[in-house]
Amino acid sequence: MGLPGEDLVGFVEGVLKGETRATWHVDDKPAYVSGGSDNDYFGWHEFGPLPADLLDQISTGKELAVTDKGEGVVVRLIGAADAISKFKKCFGSAED
Repeated sequence: MGLPGEDLVGFVEGVLKGETRATWHVDDKPAYVSGGSDNDYFGWHEFGPLPADLLDQISTGKELAVTDKGEGVVVRLIGAADAISKFKKCFGSAED
C-alpha cells in the first residue's frame, strides 16, 4: 500500500510475529530485505519502506515469497499486472 509522495509499505497477515527482517523475493529477480513489525491498529505485520522496483517485479513475476528464518508465505502473481497498473495510477507513479 502507499500514498502519493510516501514510501511503499507491504504487509503480511497471520504468518510472522514481532520485530523481523523479511526477504521479499519475486522469481529469480533481486531480493529486498525490509524490517517489519506487528501493526497494532490493522493487526497485520507491516514492512517498509519497499522499493518501487518491487512493483515492476510483481507485475511481471510468477511468485512472490516473503520469508524470515524459514517462516513466511508464497503468493502466486496471476493477474497481478492489471492490479499493479491500477495501483500505480492511483499511487501517482504510472508512466504516461
